[in-house]
Amino acid sequence: MKFASVKQILIMTAVTILGLYALDYWKNPQLWHHEGAAMASTEGGPRLILWMNHLCCTGCLDDVR
Repeated sequence: MKFASVKQILIMTAVTILGLYALDYWKNPQLWHHEGAAMASTEGGPRLILWMNHLCCTGCLDDVR
């Protein structure tokens, strides 16, 4: 049985890590740019954004507000 060399293991690990970071950056860019969004805010404090799906009726929308 032949195992991978140390060089191959390090290269595969580095490629996997870079690939996962790139995927995370592509799918969740707001997680990486949280400081710029807080500074751009007029209030200057932390900002919380909630996303609610299917607010078709006015009663549901009023409950959220």
